[in-house]
Amino acid sequence: MNRKRIYTSTAAALLLLFSACDMTGPETGVGSAPEGKAAVRIGIEGAGIQGRTILPSGGGLGDVTKWELWGGKPSESETRLKVISGTGDTVYLETGTWNFTLKGYNGTDDIILRGSITDKNITLEGPNNLSFTVAPVFEGTGTVKITVNLPPEHGITTAK
Repeated sequence: MNRKRIYTSTAAALLLLFSACDMTGPETGVGSAPEGKAAVRIGIEGAGIQGRTILPSGGGLGDVTKWELWGGKPSESETRLKVISGTGDTVYLETGTWNFTLKGYNGTDDIILRGSITDKNITLEGPNNLSFTVAPVFEGTGTVKITVNLPPEHGITTAK
């Protein structure tokens, strides 16, 4: 087969393919929002991190297996808006002021990482970006015992 004919056919097929694609969406790559709703992009800083504690190796918090975005207007209780499996996603919300909480869970559904954003104004004009920085969650009760071994040759018998 003639190379010129192969190249021409390939170029025509690609042109046809690209002309059939809808490339009129917003530049951010977000699809069309439902009527009256604003697209809100969610980004998680350090989404691949593990929860850490001062416990010995093997006693850490574990890996995050899922993220949940909770939110509500200041006069409302927060409700779960979206489950996120990666490092970001998009949710469609009414305009206005919102408070958000991002919760990271380990395999046993314990919350191990959390981040919050308060008084975020969501508009139709956008861009509406939520960039969360998460921190370990320490909940519950328990005790901590710390042992300090002081070198006897220095004459130190107590530590303050």
